[in-house]
Amino acid sequence: MENEEKKYKTIELRSEEVQEVMSEIPPWILRRGITTLFVIVMALLIGSWFFKYPDTITAEITVTSLEPPASIIARSTGKMDEIYAKNNQTVTAGTPLAVIQNPANSEDMLSLIQTIKQWEASDYSDETTLSVFAEKSFALGGIQSVYGAFLNSLSDYQNYKRLNYYPQKIASQQKQLATQREYYNRIIRQEPVVSEQFHTSKNIFERDSILLSKNVISGNEYDLSKNSFLQTKQSYLSFNASLKQSELQLMQGEENLLDLRQQATELEQKYQLSLQNAIEALNAQIKAWERDYLLVSPINGVVTQMGVWSSNQNVNAGETVFTVVPSRQDRPRGKALLPVQGAGKVRTGQRANVRINNFPDQEFGYLIGKVESISSIPTAEGFYVVEIGFPNGMQTNYGKTLPITQQMAGSADIITEDLRLMERFFMPVKKLLKNQQ
Repeated sequence: MENEEKKYKTIELRSEEVQEVMSEIPPWILRRGITTLFVIVMALLIGSWFFKYPDTITAEITVTSLEPPASIIARSTGKMDEIYAKNNQTVTAGTPLAVIQNPANSEDMLSLIQTIKQWEASDYSDETTLSVFAEKSFALGGIQSVYGAFLNSLSDYQNYKRLNYYPQKIASQQKQLATQREYYNRIIRQEPVVSEQFHTSKNIFERDSILLSKNVISGNEYDLSKNSFLQTKQSYLSFNASLKQSELQLMQGEENLLDLRQQATELEQKYQLSLQNAIEALNAQIKAWERDYLLVSPINGVVTQMGVWSSNQNVNAGETVFTVVPSRQDRPRGKALLPVQGAGKVRTGQRANVRINNFPDQEFGYLIGKVESISSIPTAEGFYVVEIGFPNGMQTNYGKTLPITQQMAGSADIITEDLRLMERFFMPVKKLLKNQQ
């Protein structure tokens, strides 16, 4: 027992010594600990100043090129008559892709359209008209009557131009006027001579009258002088009448020439107006036919067939038959739907990180965009429309270039404010202080 008690006392004594040592922290440990803690706190503070944590707003976005793909939609229901474009074929704007069955002969309609284009390109030349419409017979269905009226108007106008009636009559009238004007000028040149003869005869007669009163001459001599004067006077009066008649004829000829020119102008305008109305009516019917039955590419690009592959295949009105993807891809552009909440923080010029759904950002990265415009009012669904441009095109932050496909869906993180961590830490404190004021 005594040995055990001694043993317990020894353990207690030693435990007290250990406790005394353990309870007293060495000064060097305390100094180093405080220094280390201070360094860590200062590193966190300095790091929170230099490191930034951006404030973002996420919005759904659709990225496409500036020239979107053109969807060629059927305007009528029926079977495909002809398909002119193959899948992945490169076409230019205005190229016929296909035609739906219709009352007219499709080949005749296309030939007529081409013929009219050639005629218009020649500035409606008469020679071209005769060549492009000669000996051509078209089966045009419901447009046949309008085409017939056009041919009649065209024939009437061409006959008028070919007969050349009024131009010839005007030329003849001009020749007559030239002859009358020459005759009138010749008469005018005779007027001084005739006038001088008249006044000379008058002076002789007056002198003989004085001589008769003085009995210098006989009555027979006086009668001869008087008779000569009367004949000269008669000639003078006849000359003046002829001069007036020539003037009147010249004026009438000029008036007739004006009338002929007016009649020619009015008649030509009548035929031209009739032909113009016929052309407009025919073009209107052709446009209606093209709208209802002809499928045409509106842009340059590559054709993609959307389920219609062969003739006699049924299509429904409103069905997309072809899609033409632009051959020249412009810089992409995005339209984002921004939620109303927080939209006030979005400004033009802010950066947007755009992630495309088809290309995981872990592998491909994200596109770097820039806010270019914001709609002033929200849509009916409660979103603001934000247009986002891409200064680097389709190159991601990983340096990879994504292929431009149409209607690329994704999400856009718009960086509204690039805050420092320290600023973000003190924002609640700032808010609390402002509220207390």
